[in-house]
Amino acid sequence: MAEATRNDYINAFESTNRYRSWLFVTVNDHSDPYIAAKQIFEDLGNPYKVKKEFGLENDGDIVVVRVDVINPDIEIKPGGFHLIIPVDTKDSTEMDRVKQYIEGLKNGEESVVASPITEANVQYHFPQGPYFSNGFISDIERTTGKIHHGVGPEQKDEGLTRRSPGDNPWG
Repeated sequence: MAEATRNDYINAFESTNRYRSWLFVTVNDHSDPYIAAKQIFEDLGNPYKVKKEFGLENDGDIVVVRVDVINPDIEIKPGGFHLIIPVDTKDSTEMDRVKQYIEGLKNGEESVVASPITEANVQYHFPQGPYFSNGFISDIERTTGKIHHGVGPEQKDEGLTRRSPGDNPWG
């Protein structure tokens, strides 16, 4: 097994031109995590729609890669988390806007998510860029056509793909 040292940072990519984070979200007891995930992605998953709704200068200022519903039994904090959302923004101000938007979601009169959202800000990427693969296409995804953003024609078989995981919302 390879042994890492602090000097390995020279092989890492420091995220200085973008603000990237993983948002950990707890859904309130009265809300369904699957419905919350769908609502968040429908509202924030299309960068062109987000640009218009948020009054942004560029369509890439806020990019919500996907919304994953996870096993809430993992007790990272009391109550656990239900959703993990990788988000890429131009700066921390735009990330704060994303968090405020998600925290403000309502189901009738009640909030959908419990505040505050836990944010894990990316400091470095290992390795520097995509290495062997960025994602994985299962046989079911390939044969049913449930692959996002045109991953498919060049992807003849299931398995590793050089495309972004954001291109395939199933994994």
